[in-house]
Amino acid sequence: MMTVLNCVAVEHDIRLVILGVIICVIGSWAVLCLFHRGSNAARLQKTGWHLLAAAVSGASIWCTHFVSMLSYDPGVPVSFEPVMTLASFLAAMIGTAFGFTVAHGGWGRYAAAAGGGIVGLSIAAMHYMGMQAYRVQGLVSWDLSYLAASILIAVTLAAVALHVATRSERWSDRYRATGVLVLAIVGLHFTGMAAFRVTPLLIDGAYSNPGAQQALILAVAIVALVILGAGLAIYLLDGNLRAQSLERLYHLTMQDCLAGRRDAPAAATD
Repeated sequence: MMTVLNCVAVEHDIRLVILGVIICVIGSWAVLCLFHRGSNAARLQKTGWHLLAAAVSGASIWCTHFVSMLSYDPGVPVSFEPVMTLASFLAAMIGTAFGFTVAHGGWGRYAAAAGGGIVGLSIAAMHYMGMQAYRVQGLVSWDLSYLAASILIAVTLAAVALHVATRSERWSDRYRATGVLVLAIVGLHFTGMAAFRVTPLLIDGAYSNPGAQQALILAVAIVALVILGAGLAIYLLDGNLRAQSLERLYHLTMQDCLAGRRDAPAAATD
């Protein structure tokens, strides 16, 4: 535990860590709102909500990881391999889509937990694929105990998050599920980073560009917030349309009832 805390406090830029956590919190809340809306939708609509939740989930998980990675200082020049970086995003999106589908599959009382476990595995796959895209001027080694612990944290907490999210309609459960999902994502990242070791191997002419990295961080954060905002906007618009439809149905029902009462005496007189 102290190794993980030391990794956060000493080896990361705390300002960027806070930014990553903010993205993670907003994203987790948006994902669970979309996931919950999908649970009450018809079959075809359910698929659409799952895909939207997966896109927002992939974006928020990946951006949290990316910002946090850029906040990490290994003490040597770094770069990112673009193909594997993109593949890590796709792993997060596809894996969470499959997990959400399993969670709403109606395959028993533990379906939500099983789906959450798949979501946790997709978070882990995204993280370690992203680490494969992380190029450092040094020799990389891993502490396998921390690596295994990070995957266990992600799978267990994500399973709990989706189980809590599907347990009831109460907002308090959604808040709890959001907090647990944030812990799953953040816990995996920083426990995984505690497993990461770099032995410097500096090469003449190799360097990192701090200005370019900061610009990239800002761009990633903006894109993440735009995607999350779009997901929440769709959720809120759908909620308003539902409320308007229910209100319209209520008024039509009341009018039919009043019309029926007026016609009743006339029918009796005849």
